[in-house]
Amino acid sequence: MLDHDTAETVRNLVRLGRWDDERIARYCGIDAAAVARARQLVPKGRKPSRAIYEN
Repeated sequence: MLDHDTAETVRNLVRLGRWDDERIARYCGIDAAAVARARQLVPKGRKPSRAIYEN
């Protein structure tokens, strides 16, 4: 489970779409699998559900 600030950072970086999962993971100090799960929960152009904070 990601803390609120980390989840917001991941959400914003995923929505920008400029960094790959590995780079986001290194920047946020989490594993790439967590970023991949978050990427599935953040459709571009829409606000994600609270599910991103639960994974």
